Amino acid sequence: MSTATFIEKYSLYGDDQKRQAQEIKLRLEKNDVHFVRMAWADPHGASRAKAVAVPDFIAALSKGYNINVATTTLDSANARTFSSFTRGGGMGLAEMTGSPNLTIVPDPSTFRMLPWAPGVAWVLCDEYFNDGTPFHFSPRHILRRALARLREQGIRLLYDAPRRGTADSRINFIHPKDAGGVLVELVEPARENHAD
Repeated sequence: MSTATFIEKYSLYGDDQKRQAQEIKLRLEKNDVHFVRMAWADPHGASRAKAVAVPDFIAALSKGYNINVATTTLDSANARTFSSFTRGGGMGLAEMTGSPNLTIVPDPSTFRMLPWAPGVAWVLCDEYFNDGTPFHFSPRHILRRALARLREQGIRLLYDAPRRGTADSRINFIHPKDAGGVLVELVEPARENHAD
């Protein structure tokens, strides 16, 4: 009897991501990859990452990868700002009690080979509580919720999902008919150049 993996259980990958995950497995061997840097943003937008061996990364494409929530309770100088081991984690949020673990899930559409680091790849991840709930301090989840609110208000975006812009940024536009005749560009700058 087969049990569903974390990503299957919570339906975290669509058909495109499932296909991309399979393609990545082939690219890992073809490009002689030894490590994959699994990266996520903390609430300040700073990149946090864990370098894992290829077998662990392949497993993460179905199971996710376990991390601790501690980096999300630090300020921009890496000083602890909340009392993680008190009720509610010092934030009044029951799910934050005891500095819980999170599961990061690789976004296959962001997978890149790092040209300056032979044998190393990079992928951006989304954070979830271990019950599949999106982590509420995750900048990527916050952005998705904000875009959903725009759509709920009848504000149209030109693309269903962000597209690659200049310098590997992610872009979308608010439709001019919903912005007083002005084309408003939404840009998520690239953290660094992640060219293949």
